[in-house]
Amino acid sequence: MSHLGRRPSIASREPIVAFAAIRLPIAVVALAAVEALAPATYGAVRFLALFLVAAHGRLQGLRQGMWAAAGCVALLVPVAALSDGPVDGPLLALDESVFAVCAFASAWVGASFHTAKTAARLRARDFTRRLVAAEEDVRRRVAEAIHDGPLQDLTSVDMMLRAAAATARADHARARELLDKARAITARDVEALRAELIALAPRAREGQSFEAAMRERAAAWSRCYGIAVEVDLAPVELPPDVGRTLLQIAQEAVVNAGRHAGAERVEISLAGCESGVELRVRDDGHGFGTVDPHAASAPGHIGLASMRERAALIDARLSIESSPDGSLVSLRVPLRDAEARG
Repeated sequence: MSHLGRRPSIASREPIVAFAAIRLPIAVVALAAVEALAPATYGAVRFLALFLVAAHGRLQGLRQGMWAAAGCVALLVPVAALSDGPVDGPLLALDESVFAVCAFASAWVGASFHTAKTAARLRARDFTRRLVAAEEDVRRRVAEAIHDGPLQDLTSVDMMLRAAAATARADHARARELLDKARAITARDVEALRAELIALAPRAREGQSFEAAMRERAAAWSRCYGIAVEVDLAPVELPPDVGRTLLQIAQEAVVNAGRHAGAERVEISLAGCESGVELRVRDDGHGFGTVDPHAASAPGHIGLASMRERAALIDARLSIESSPDGSLVSLRVPLRDAEARG
């Protein structure tokens, strides 16, 4: 079998983990030997053993960490009982009992970090998958928009120009009519492409205020999705990252209303609230249907996950209400007094 088809071994994927798995038994045996030869090292050996168990649990997980704790207890406790160490009698039994408890507790604590790391990796992979899916969705949408709109219209324009050129001398009126139609189609496609560009990059231009950017995009969304988009914005000064995020979340809400919810009207408002601002996007569509907008992952609704992740980036609180009579997306953004003036 070619080496290209093999799954990389754990040693090649995580060399530190593989090293720990191999070296831990050797290290424990070495500690036991040190204690047997120098009983005065009793305390230091116990400390190093607990450190090794915690580190093993951190790298290998709870099960392997517990096995490491059991191995340390099984090997070091008899050594302490048989050697002439600084502790003996009932006090030794108490110390070794505490050591056993601490060993298993160290394995559990170390494994909790391992679990958190694994969960973070899974979240990162899930985010990457959704990011790739969103990118593919955008590519597909742009391709369909260009194919169904400007590409076909440009083909029609080409045919009209050819016909106008052929009839220019014989029928001036017909040629002018064809040229007027071609100009109308071209103007329509220019507006459609401008709307697509705004949809792909929902952010304010340099020097443009948030209110001006939102009103410009609202007009573009209205043309693009054929719905009425009304804007009511309080005069609030926003940091660039907050304004950009609000534009992006508003776009996701409008896209859902126009494309999926069958809405005819969308209202976008921004007002000051306690210690911040609140963005509200309300539509009169049929909501999200059977999809729970607050679920960790909503199949087929990448926009919902995108809104949650964008809200988290600015420490905002996102709320989504859905019913057969419409949806309400609200976002509360905490701002410092110097950042919000309304």
